[in-house]
Amino acid sequence: MLRRLLTTIRDFFLPRKARLQDPAERRQLVRVRCRIPIQIRVGERTISGWVVDMGVQGIRVRTGEGLKKGQAVAIRATVSQQSSQAWVNCRIMWARPVENGKHYLAGARFHETRENLRRTWVHRLLRELGLNENSLRERREFIRVNGRVPVRMQSLRDGGPVQAVETLNLGVAGLLLRTTRPLYPGEHYNCWIGPWGKLPEVGPIPAEVLSCRPDPGGSASQVPLRFLELEEDGVRELGRYVLTLLKEV
Repeated sequence: MLRRLLTTIRDFFLPRKARLQDPAERRQLVRVRCRIPIQIRVGERTISGWVVDMGVQGIRVRTGEGLKKGQAVAIRATVSQQSSQAWVNCRIMWARPVENGKHYLAGARFHETRENLRRTWVHRLLRELGLNENSLRERREFIRVNGRVPVRMQSLRDGGPVQAVETLNLGVAGLLLRTTRPLYPGEHYNCWIGPWGKLPEVGPIPAEVLSCRPDPGGSASQVPLRFLELEEDGVRELGRYVLTLLKEV
């Protein structure tokens, strides 16, 4: 059953030259989309859900009940019981409703020592997915293509004005943009990408700011963002942008 579930993984690209200079940013961006059934223990309650993407630092989960930022939870995969430690302690880093509150998404960071994590289902699945530490040292990551594509952004927290910015590079996992307005790590935005050439606008795509660093060219800043939620159509549309940019360069 586990092997059949893992066949749903998509959008995991082979090694390419790193586009981001900060190793911590690269580490956060290396994620695999998947669909793995889980149970989440919240206090004395246990709820069901799915892992929808996975990385070495944490997972993104989809549930029928809302979780809260800062919550301590324990999670186990119901398809992988061949580990000495079934439950993995996690901390909820962000949470939000989707589909008008029909479902909920949340980002959970592993709250275990490295030794403990090696005894859990997480370690086994990361190896199955090719996302162990060795693969990170080999720089296995999502393809990023340099290119200037117009992007509009709006805060997910309080709405506010729509900002017009431009990408420095783009991939199906996220983008790097240049902006003269301050953005701060952990902030969440809706992004609309394009239109560009014959390609239509894609969005809105929710994204998280990873960092903000000075742009070598002057007073602007370079800001990497990681996409938080991409449905199949969004992946396909962004893939067209990536392929078109590859042809341009």
